Amino acid sequence: FSGMDFSQYGGQQAQQQDEPTFSDKVVNTGKAIAEGITFIPGQIADTLRDAYHGGDIDVTDTQALQERRARDDERAAYVQKYKDKTFEGAPDAMASMGYSAATTGAFLGAAALASPAGPAAAGAAGMAASGAMAYRATKQQFLQQMLGETEKVLGRLPSQEEWNKIATEFDGEATRYGAWEAGPEALSNLFMAKILGPWGKGLLRGGLSQGIKRIGGLYGEELATETATQIGQGQEEANVGLRESAPGVWDAFKEIAPATAWQTTLMAGGKKGADMLANRMRAR
Repeated sequence: FSGMDFSQYGGQQAQQQDEPTFSDKVVNTGKAIAEGITFIPGQIADTLRDAYHGGDIDVTDTQALQERRARDDERAAYVQKYKDKTFEGAPDAMASMGYSAATTGAFLGAAALASPAGPAAAGAAGMAASGAMAYRATKQQFLQQMLGETEKVLGRLPSQEEWNKIATEFDGEATRYGAWEAGPEALSNLFMAKILGPWGKGLLRGGLSQGIKRIGGLYGEELATETATQIGQGQEEANVGLRESAPGVWDAFKEIAPATAWQTTLMAGGKKGADMLANRMRAR
């Protein structure tokens, strides 16, 4: 046997040993979700700040830029930590859960304020609020990516005057990038509110079969809107060199499906839990 190289078999054996079992994935997914929850308050705060600025980046505030980059790096490290150890999509879903919570909160808050005027007015107000937040926050995030790329090219942060020119140059792509997020996000929040209904009563209204149809409709709508967003935003990313090429429908679907399915499940479950808690508080 001295003439044979067994290293290839050793590598295969190590790879098999490293492959997590189903039970390992269950445990690791639970850990990822629990750890991901700790990021949600910071994500919500970042989303609110992004929406406030709406694409207006002050490059002279280096402390704020460094702190934001550190938080983004921490979330990226979290996703990498659980890579291939959990059920696909769970860490990615948790990494953006705070953003979804912020836009959903904007929808519910605006809808509640407009509810005396009727359901149609409440829905329109909610869509306007969540759409505006999604647009402004996502435009800010896109330009932050462009600032990072600019820093790589220059080897330093651009001056405010330099950055203002660069931001103006890419304003069209940033605007379209934000718009691709705003419309689908607003529709998504409206559809989820309609399906789940006030305090979640709408989910199983009409019996189990209708409830199953509503659940299927909820997941179908979320996957459809997220796929549309990925196609549009992927095109804008390709236009500025952030990715090699724009994704087609199938590629876009594959990119978003795992995380979207997890996030839809967790958001709906979180709302149901909040509804049950609210019902119990009101019953006291």
